[in-house]
Amino acid sequence: MTSLTAIFGSSTEKPEENEMESEKLLNLYWNRAELKKEFAELRSEKFQLQERVKEHEGATARVQQNCFLCLSDDDGGRDTPPASRHPKGG
Repeated sequence: MTSLTAIFGSSTEKPEENEMESEKLLNLYWNRAELKKEFAELRSEKFQLQERVKEHEGATARVQQNCFLCLSDDDGGRDTPPASRHPKGG
């Protein structure tokens, strides 16, 4: 098991060494905080972009459906016999 002096250092260390270690720990802490902040922002952006993709996919599906309906309505009467395509007067 690791001793506490190995983790926190001994009281016999020089004050400047303690100060350097403290500064390193403080820098690590702030770097970690900045990384967490950046990660949260990126995650939020990811969810926003995923939502936009879903919206665009829905819009694309609606346009495709509308095009399909337009084409099936204007199929030139291919499903009906030639005589009934364009009835003459009525």
